[in-house]
Amino acid sequence: MRKYVFWGLLLIIMGILWLLQMADIIHFSFRDFLSLWPLILVWVGIGLLPIKDGYKIGLDVVTFLIGILFLSHAFELGKREGWGFDISTNVEQTSTFHLYKNHERASLTLKAGASEINFRPGRSNLIDVHSGYNERVNMKVKENNGGDTDIDLDIMNNGFSGHTGPYSIRLHPDPVWNVTCKLGATDNMFDLSPFKVEAFNLSSGASNVMLKIGDRHPNVAIDINIGASALDISIPDNMSCEINDKAAISDISFYGFTQNSSGNYACTVPDSTSKGTIRINISAGVSDISVKRYSVN
Repeated sequence: MRKYVFWGLLLIIMGILWLLQMADIIHFSFRDFLSLWPLILVWVGIGLLPIKDGYKIGLDVVTFLIGILFLSHAFELGKREGWGFDISTNVEQTSTFHLYKNHERASLTLKAGASEINFRPGRSNLIDVHSGYNERVNMKVKENNGGDTDIDLDIMNNGFSGHTGPYSIRLHPDPVWNVTCKLGATDNMFDLSPFKVEAFNLSSGASNVMLKIGDRHPNVAIDINIGASALDISIPDNMSCEINDKAAISDISFYGFTQNSSGNYACTVPDSTSKGTIRINISAGVSDISVKRYSVN
């Protein structure tokens, strides 16, 4: 009788948790249950005790309650104390990590398939991720000493929908950002001009990419590695720029740039008006590449 009670309680609790997640009341991943494997030893140990089945069933219920409390406490403790934790949620909901005063720098590594990604400035949170389709977002956040924060963001299709976004990723504009995007074939406009971007790295398949960089950081490094592509980069006219183009076969349009003795393309702004320097490395297949300057006034 005891084993039927055990499996019955297990299925009831898992069903309730699943419904609560679908109702956007709680957020968890069923993989979190793997961290409760020591409870199996507890359950087996209860079965070996020379006591009546009624007492054993009571201990089983207490064990289930301890497991649930452990999961909820561990997640909340991770958010309060700031050590690394995982958020796994359907992106019909929102994955969020709050901004604290010590977040001076942040690194975002984004992995996704063929997806539409939109970066937008946020207000109170370090990062918000939202979409309206039935896919899954896994976000891992790790806070390091000195105010640095590492964010790993995986976007995966659950297989029930052919949609791939759009995903709205809201970043707080105050920290210095290092952004790495590892995508499949993509057609995206990355507007990073509102952010203090120190580095932007993009790796993807056949792509149509538009990228806009602002003048909020004095030294910006851009590294693009894509397949057959159309690439359009916009940079502010108050920053100097150097381009290292390693495209296999390319139709290039570098407006206002001159080619120097090293084979790179450069455009220099007088020190009196310059906000800094942008360095661009491009590795691509058959490509149509354009880099142009826009007025910040």
